[in-house]
Amino acid sequence: MQIHLSQLALLLTRLSESYEERGYDSVRIDDMDLYWIVQPPEWTDLQHEPPLCVGSLKDDWEALQRVLEGQMPTSVDFDRLAAVLRAVSERLAR
Repeated sequence: MQIHLSQLALLLTRLSESYEERGYDSVRIDDMDLYWIVQPPEWTDLQHEPPLCVGSLKDDWEALQRVLEGQMPTSVDFDRLAAVLRAVSERLAR
């Protein structure tokens, strides 16, 4: 499987627009913060029980805001965005 980064942007746009058309202009996740992380490469190794780390949605969102302000993005920002998207998904599924 090959993921084209341009398709990721298109998918995020399409998903966001779909929910905006349904009346969602924002999603509150301020009562959610800490979450479990399984670090790479353990997250794809199903032969062993992985150690868990703790992440913070608040910290992730603040770091992503700095990217929007011009800070150079890193690969970790994909992890941060994934965590935020997971929280948004959980809220929209209610």
